[in-house]
Amino acid sequence: MSIIKQHSCNLVWYRNADVFNNPMFTYRPGYETWHAYNKYSNKGGINLVDRSGCLKMPIVTTTPDCLRIPKNNKPFNLTYADCCRQRARELLDHSKNINKQIVVLYSGGIDSSTIVSAFLDVCDDTSDFERVIVAHNEMSIVENPSLYNLFKNKFEKKSSEVMNFLFDGRFIIVHGECNDQLFGSAVSVKLSGNKGYDILKQETSVDNLINLIGCEKQMTERECSLIVDRIFKPLMDSTDIDLSKLYYLLWYINFTLKWQNVYYRICAIDSYKFGLKNLYTHFSFFNTNNFQLWTLNNLHRLIDLNDSIKTYKQTAKDYIYTISKDEDYRIYKEKRGSLTHVYKGNNVIRQIFVDDSRSSESLGEDSWNDQNSFV
Repeated sequence: MSIIKQHSCNLVWYRNADVFNNPMFTYRPGYETWHAYNKYSNKGGINLVDRSGCLKMPIVTTTPDCLRIPKNNKPFNLTYADCCRQRARELLDHSKNINKQIVVLYSGGIDSSTIVSAFLDVCDDTSDFERVIVAHNEMSIVENPSLYNLFKNKFEKKSSEVMNFLFDGRFIIVHGECNDQLFGSAVSVKLSGNKGYDILKQETSVDNLINLIGCEKQMTERECSLIVDRIFKPLMDSTDIDLSKLYYLLWYINFTLKWQNVYYRICAIDSYKFGLKNLYTHFSFFNTNNFQLWTLNNLHRLIDLNDSIKTYKQTAKDYIYTISKDEDYRIYKEKRGSLTHVYKGNNVIRQIFVDDSRSSESLGEDSWNDQNSFV
């Protein structure tokens, strides 16, 4: 029996490139919509896992409890800084409990700078500081020199140019994935650069959505309609969150459909041989219920739609400032892709399962749901 049949519905991550334009799936129910959305989201780079539960996905996956959207039915009063400090303390305690040091994948960007700032904030004594290793390179130093000068003599440092040995099970790996999904979308940053900031303020009407998709990715009218009618509108109709502006819809799409993909994708980079047990040694710093609840209760803090794209992740930059006191970074720092700067490898793992096993096999024909999807 193949590993695919053994695991069946326990799939948590798969490589979209194995499905995109694959004749094995082309004529299956739901493929046209799946293909259109993946064309929109960069040719299959992001596999779809709907954490909201409102869409019927063509490839059946499961969402582990640690990745589910928490219920937002109680008053929530924690600040973003509170969530940062709480998470850093939690990870330090976990480090002590399993007797492994923490390796922070650091690029100098907003996400990883938030993580390092949080550990600087909560480390109380020498034993705490000795538990944290910062993996960085020269570009990391250039991107945020003020923070580097603060931690260079406090945390152990290792080069991120050769990462294999850090993933051999001796360390807890902590990265900054999912902070984009808390605050919005890199798509928004690109849109503001290509079309101007005002597009993010537009109402989420059908016409605006179709124009947004078609103009940005040169999609056909049919493809745009499929994405809007079978993905965007059902997501909007399934929640009472105010998604009346394009920016907030783009945020919600990332929050619901992309979260699980980015959580697992670092586990699929095969430049190590030892596997990565997500329950004990793989952590997205921002994958907690409290961070998600903060977002759900503070949409107005994700970006200032009356100002500029520089306010994207402003709350995170404000927190970094409390540690680094770097006013230029707080005001002018903008989002930029940085994962490849701190971690280099070939993405050859094709599937990850809920029990942490990984497979290099492609998805089989029986992975596609036989019932109509996106309907």
